[in-house]
Amino acid sequence: MRRYLLFLLACSSIAADYISVQSGGRKLVVDLDSAGVRERLKPATPEGNLRLPRYLWPSGEIAPEKASYELSSGMSRATWPSNGNIEQVAAWYAAHLKQNGFQVAPYTIRPKSAMVSARRGEEHVSVTASTLRGQVQFTVTHKPPERSVRGIKLEVVSWDEGAGLLSVKQSGTNDLFYLALRDIEETNLNRAGAVASENGAPDWLPVYPNAMLPRKDAKVMWLGFSPTTQFRTADAPSRVYAWYRRAAEAAGAEIVSEHRNSSAGSVAYGFKCRRGDEVVDIQVSSISYLMVGTGKTPPKETGIGIRYTVPLR
Repeated sequence: MRRYLLFLLACSSIAADYISVQSGGRKLVVDLDSAGVRERLKPATPEGNLRLPRYLWPSGEIAPEKASYELSSGMSRATWPSNGNIEQVAAWYAAHLKQNGFQVAPYTIRPKSAMVSARRGEEHVSVTASTLRGQVQFTVTHKPPERSVRGIKLEVVSWDEGAGLLSVKQSGTNDLFYLALRDIEETNLNRAGAVASENGAPDWLPVYPNAMLPRKDAKVMWLGFSPTTQFRTADAPSRVYAWYRRAAEAAGAEIVSEHRNSSAGSVAYGFKCRRGDEVVDIQVSSISYLMVGTGKTPPKETGIGIRYTVPLR
């Protein structure tokens, strides 16, 4: 049975971009504005894939054999067969793109393939021609300026629990897209450690005894890590790491991964632990401060970064 009253019944809006659906007694939450969701959205009809600008078609009314459209990037792609050879396809598109104001890069013709690349401001076009089982075919790809897809808003249309399909449309248009249950499960935020908590750290994790607040005149640069709270201490990294590991295990958390690295006189330790649906990632690293023109010796300290993540209910 199809359910079209999703917004009132089976689906509720948690925030501006968060949508929840019920499936098999489970509550799944996705962010319609996230790149992961938008990359997985598919046009609801074959016509929805025909987004390649018409001036890039070889002939105005000859439909392509294949076409695709990516909402996240605005990239459109279409493929046609050709009665000409690879050199003719490449030469025609190179001239056609120049006539439409594109800067065409030098291209090379190979025995069985060729590619023409062109740019017009922030707009990009590429044409690839190849031979497949004796038939020449070519694919035209168009990527619009990033600003043209920035700020696109989506609205929920329906949730079909039986088919496992979430239907949405682009605001202000009739363009429909769907998100399959498999993709909803892969981007589900109602799972352990899905989003950063508004609380810097869980109540069950104590603060290191000799911890101090971060300096106001300096900032620790964590590579590939965004802590929800951080401290510093004069104690050695190995000591801090061992203390936090014991504290996490004493609180009933399971250590799921850990690492220890050292290079150029700097050492770094880290581990990730889980307690229920809560995930805590702790990074401990030696840090030094550059104090130019002060005549002071930079203090050697240890940085403590804690990232606390929880499900989005």
